[in-house]
Amino acid sequence: MKIIALTILLFISQSSLSEDETSIFDFTLLAPKSKKIKLQQYKGKALLIINIATRCGYTGQLDDIEKLYQKYQKEGLRVIGIPSNDFGGQTPESNQEVVEMCRIKYGASFPISKKVIVLGKNK
Repeated sequence: MKIIALTILLFISQSSLSEDETSIFDFTLLAPKSKKIKLQQYKGKALLIINIATRCGYTGQLDDIEKLYQKYQKEGLRVIGIPSNDFGGQTPESNQEVVEMCRIKYGASFPISKKVIVLGKNK
């Protein structure tokens, strides 16, 4: 199973942050249909945050990521997919279409947020 650098594995310790720093666990993402994904719930778990691009050459890796998630979920691995259209317009679909494609074509069962803006003044 090959998963390349497109995925980011984060093991973050709250104790390594000073009081004025923000932890990843302070953030809340929105999923389609306005459901909230509070990252606080993943504290103490191994958290794999992945960028999802539906029209990228690496989109097929979602199948392997789902297999990894299923294999290690009982041991505490959590995966969150975060789509963005900021990298070459490779995710032009609506939020709901992104989720449906990931679920139907690749079997992704992990939470997937609404698309986020990661570049420019609105990030």
